[in-house]
Amino acid sequence: MDRGSDARWLFGIQDCLQSLELQTELWQSANQGGRDWYLLRMSRGRLIILCLAPLAFVACGGASSGTGSPPTEASLQSAVRESTEAVLSSKPKVAYGYLSDDCKEKMSLSEFSGLLMFGVAFLTGMADVELKDIEVGSIEVSELTATSANVRSELRTKDGDVFTSLDDSEPIKWIYENDGWRSTDCEDFESDSSTGFELESPDCSDLVDGEEVPASFRDEDTGEIDLTCMDGDTLQLAFTMPCWFGERTYSTFDNGYAFQDEGVYRSGEVRGCLPACDLLESGYRVPSAFSDDSTAGFNLNCEADLGEDDYSFEWECFDSERTYVTSDRGYAFTDDRVFMLGDSPIC
Repeated sequence: MDRGSDARWLFGIQDCLQSLELQTELWQSANQGGRDWYLLRMSRGRLIILCLAPLAFVACGGASSGTGSPPTEASLQSAVRESTEAVLSSKPKVAYGYLSDDCKEKMSLSEFSGLLMFGVAFLTGMADVELKDIEVGSIEVSELTATSANVRSELRTKDGDVFTSLDDSEPIKWIYENDGWRSTDCEDFESDSSTGFELESPDCSDLVDGEEVPASFRDEDTGEIDLTCMDGDTLQLAFTMPCWFGERTYSTFDNGYAFQDEGVYRSGEVRGCLPACDLLESGYRVPSAFSDDSTAGFNLNCEADLGEDDYSFEWECFDSERTYVTSDRGYAFTDDRVFMLGDSPIC
């Protein structure tokens, strides 16, 4: 399961950044409202993982941001664990503090945060494992002096499976700087190179349930909503998703969501991709909100008040040529489109 090491060395940083520029052009020209756009975001994110891996992910992304630790092997191992936990828990401010002064000159906090955001998000999809379930395993320190050391380390799942092994981990040089260990793992980032992924996320507390999403959560050029925000020192990553039914898209993260066409933030699980079940009244025609391009011309998929979705299916009568759409709530014949409460109809 050594997927992290494969990603770490699959691309050089500079080549990867050039590929990202191509992905950016495709991304910006894609259909902003459809599923193709979402898939482009996925492919772009997967490429970003390959750029992020040499910088921060393979358990050598920085040293302890605290000061006053003596330059011992114990303090170095502690720094490795703490810095990796910061990356895995999406705390860019903490992780950035572990980099050497030279690394910080080559890459800003906002740029580092942008890379970390996309890399952590889509690595979860590539590896089929939640990052919260990964932890640091063995750490190997070599050539330790009072000013520097080389480190290799492994990552394991909490079930004990190896995620990246010591054998597949390249040694990373650490230096003792500003009264603490600092990582120098940023040689591939030149000061004149731009990743194009700078991130200065607004505060999550700016989002108020039932109120319009603040301008700080919108892209200045497209107006698109992105609910990614900082909750203290933790990055809350948002995703743009399409509704499975209909053409609506929304930005969502652990705390809530906002539809792109509505612009209102709502806490809790996503609701609104389907019309409300209350719109279906027995004895009345199925409203236009349920129309689709299926053979029947409509469906009975809806959202109930208690947050449960009701899905429908199209069926044929056994003793006639009539067809109908049915769900747990009721049914409607396709030739008259009148909704009726109850179980299967009398054909």
